[in-house]
Amino acid sequence: MSAVAGLGARLEYLFRSTKGLVLLAVGLTSLVTAVWGMLSGPAIEWGIKDVVVRVLGMRLIEAEREGRIIILYHALAMPVMAILVYLITDVVRMKPRQRSVINTTVTAAYLLVMFGGLGFAYFGRSWLLHAVFLFGLALMFYGGCLLASALWPWSREYRVRDPAYAHTRSGVDLERTAFFTMTLAALGSALFGAAAGAYYGNGFQTFLAENIIRETHKSVLQYAVIGHLHIMVALVAVGTTLVIGRWYDFKGLWHKLAMPLMIFGTVLLTLGVWGVVTPLQPVAHTIIYVGATPAMLAALFLIFHGWPKIIRERLAEQGLTRAGFGRKLAALLHDPLKFGVTWQMVFMNFTVSGVGIFMAVTLNETMRVWFSREERITLTGHWHILSVLTASIILFYVADQLGLAGRARKWFGWLIILGSDLAFAAVTVFGMKRLFVSEYAQQPVVDLTMILTDVGLILFLAVLASFLVCRLVDLFKAEGRWRAELAEAGLEDEDTPPDPGGPARTRRRKGADVTVATLVLAIAVLAGAVGAGGCAAPAVDGDWPPVFDTGVSPGTWTLVPAGGFLSGQFLEPTAVEADFEIMVTPVTNAEYAAFLNEALAAGYVRVSGPPATRPAGPEEGAVDFTGGFTGDRVEVWYPGDEFHGYKHEKRVDAGWWLVMPLGEPVSRILFDGESFSVRPGYERHPVTMVTWFGAKAFCDFRGWRLPTELEWEKAARGTDGRPYPWGDGIGPGYANYYKSRDPFERKGRIGDTTPVGFYNGRRYGGFETADSRSPYGLYDAAGNVGEWTGNVYAGTHLRYVRGGSKGDYGYDLRVWTRFSALPTYASPSVGFRCVRTPASPDGGR
Repeated sequence: MSAVAGLGARLEYLFRSTKGLVLLAVGLTSLVTAVWGMLSGPAIEWGIKDVVVRVLGMRLIEAEREGRIIILYHALAMPVMAILVYLITDVVRMKPRQRSVINTTVTAAYLLVMFGGLGFAYFGRSWLLHAVFLFGLALMFYGGCLLASALWPWSREYRVRDPAYAHTRSGVDLERTAFFTMTLAALGSALFGAAAGAYYGNGFQTFLAENIIRETHKSVLQYAVIGHLHIMVALVAVGTTLVIGRWYDFKGLWHKLAMPLMIFGTVLLTLGVWGVVTPLQPVAHTIIYVGATPAMLAALFLIFHGWPKIIRERLAEQGLTRAGFGRKLAALLHDPLKFGVTWQMVFMNFTVSGVGIFMAVTLNETMRVWFSREERITLTGHWHILSVLTASIILFYVADQLGLAGRARKWFGWLIILGSDLAFAAVTVFGMKRLFVSEYAQQPVVDLTMILTDVGLILFLAVLASFLVCRLVDLFKAEGRWRAELAEAGLEDEDTPPDPGGPARTRRRKGADVTVATLVLAIAVLAGAVGAGGCAAPAVDGDWPPVFDTGVSPGTWTLVPAGGFLSGQFLEPTAVEADFEIMVTPVTNAEYAAFLNEALAAGYVRVSGPPATRPAGPEEGAVDFTGGFTGDRVEVWYPGDEFHGYKHEKRVDAGWWLVMPLGEPVSRILFDGESFSVRPGYERHPVTMVTWFGAKAFCDFRGWRLPTELEWEKAARGTDGRPYPWGDGIGPGYANYYKSRDPFERKGRIGDTTPVGFYNGRRYGGFETADSRSPYGLYDAAGNVGEWTGNVYAGTHLRYVRGGSKGDYGYDLRVWTRFSALPTYASPSVGFRCVRTPASPDGGR
């Protein structure tokens, strides 16, 4: 009976006390983050993902990746929302029954979302589990409605008269009003997302917001998804700031200034987000910027109140009435948990708010002239940094409420600050790297920022894991800390004996446990990371590049018949109207050098040098002619595109346009002043550093053309809807992609191209390849180099690249993935192939 009673007491603690509820949610969130974090990033390169998938029996279908990620986001967001609700119900006055019902509701909700959602998305599509997932989301919304009702600020019993706190003349508590406003806005955002989810979430129209950022025209529901994502993350930050204000006993002048600003900012943010699906859409972003400013100011005022308060309290503990700057700084930094919550707010401005404003203000001059992958990386990093920094603020508060003290408190606090800030500073530099480094010179920056990111996150996760392990061990103790916390919550039996160890002894023991566990776990993980990361590409002796006989001849063609096929991620029935022939391999450096020599002699192209000139036509809004390259270059005449004046559209007027820059370190085409040649060893590698104008010029000069996106996709995947040219999955040996470890990768440098047709089932030394041809016989339709397509779409100057490259992760090699860039974009990862009309029976075309 005692064992049963002990289990009942522990369940009572975990599911009824605020601290137990928070601890359970933090533990489950951390567990999911740790396990599912091994399915992406470096874990893919190290082969960890394959092990996790096999051991857990996951069923990962390539076409469903976006849907899985969306469900994973919700499975992580719902327990975080539940934690925020627990903290609000704990610090804001309300009836005990209301608190109990709200906490019970959101607990059931996030558990249903986590287990139903992850079960559905990763372990077989059981629609019963999907129904559980949706019911959990609906239950969370209901819990939010209950919270809003409990927070109603105009109830007379919650009126405030203390002049130190912000309130109206009639006593309406403005801080409570801010909590209420945030809750209402979150409920509105949930409806916003649900409306889109009800349409898109049926398994056939799932997308990630960052993947549609450059779509010229977006539907109302697409805007709704983008708006839902932005506002929910911002509202969690608002709610967290308000909770921390209660921890700091925020009051006085700064409180009176901050609360109206927080309410006003929350309302404006909500109006701006809702405005994207109304006629206000053209100015919605401006409304959002304006709304973010008051909310950011309110958080700043909290810091103005909090830091002096921390200093005063610490100096009072030391018995000091006067102190210089050094003592005040030491007093501020004495408690890393209390300091950390506001420091993370400050740090957030450097890595999120400031970067976000810069991105918005300079969108056309920076982000939109980059390859779309770079803009996507920056946006994804931006959202993740905001989310995790907000989570770290909540974590500091939770650790304090769970009684973390002594050396454990200091180790926990400073390592979380160090780990998270190191990781996210590195991520910020990685996302913005194109401002100061070119693509072909980026690898040292990429390697350094990724190492710093991994080290920072390992520290963060190791410290958190140590803390949670200690709490788990405590939960198995008959008289652990959990029982004292249960008694504090008023849920423990009166005859519960005290902890014989005493609080001081418990703190000392726990501090040592956390310290040792942290160091051991961090060292183990770092050692594993270094060991795995040290598995370099196969060593190659002699001159670079290595030369292999692939047995595949460039310059051959294959017929793709007219007719239907399954297109895109969602396998939409589509048709290509006419037969066409397409090159079996991308155009090689040797083929392109031969073209340049012929075209230069014929006057079809010209070689030009600085100073750079722009094409004929209006300067304003024109695409940058140089493409970022200011040295000698090859140019071709292009008649221009029709200009429609759409948002973000740039002019492409008639004039001489960039074909390829000359003399760049990564160029494989050399020019001696008279003729073009190929850097030795690269003759059969795909041509790179060629712009869209250069790709089109080659095809036009030969009497051919660039493939349309639909033609390219049918040739690459056939008619059966496969995600990759060769079938359903990808792994080393199938294609040249990021960290594929082929013989052409060198440590510290961006991966090199492979000869066309290299992945054809042959073994090259110790490296074995799969036969990766498409159903129509195309080589390199995924990986090696992305390929320009020929579509010129009304309303945008951008051109589209298909196929993924040596610099992409495996999922970006799926045949429906598309990137966009300026037509003057030249990259060591982009090439092309041509199509032509099949020969007629009499030999003509």
